[in-house]
Amino acid sequence: MVRRARRGQGGLGQGSGASSHERHWCKVLEKETFPDAAVAALSKKFHWVLVNRDRAPEVPPRYGVRAYPTLLLLGDKDEQVHRFSGFRKPAEFVAGLEDALRRHRLYKAGEAWDEPESRPDAIADAGTVETFPAPSEEVPSGVGFPGD
Repeated sequence: MVRRARRGQGGLGQGSGASSHERHWCKVLEKETFPDAAVAALSKKFHWVLVNRDRAPEVPPRYGVRAYPTLLLLGDKDEQVHRFSGFRKPAEFVAGLEDALRRHRLYKAGEAWDEPESRPDAIADAGTVETFPAPSEEVPSGVGFPGD
């Protein structure tokens, strides 16, 4: 399926995750974003492949997919030219597709296309850290900081 996408721009969409939360955002994207006229028009510049991770479980790890939905633009040798994950409203989605096309042009011209996205110097000006004992013996998830 990925080889067939090579005939186009190589857009690869990953969706239909195993949990209801993951499937939820894929469905919201399909319902609220894909029908938008600007999204539909720009999407014609891509050859899309929808990957159901339940039917092709080897594909998400191959491309480092950890969130759903994830959209990838692949280069000729499976290079990840562009990626964005999660639900996006139509205007944000169009901006992501435009950035993907920009990066693809750079990639095809042999220029640097994988520049890191700019990051803020800080994500907060001030805050309070509160500590508490782990609620169970199971492996925790979320953000953790080592104790003293």
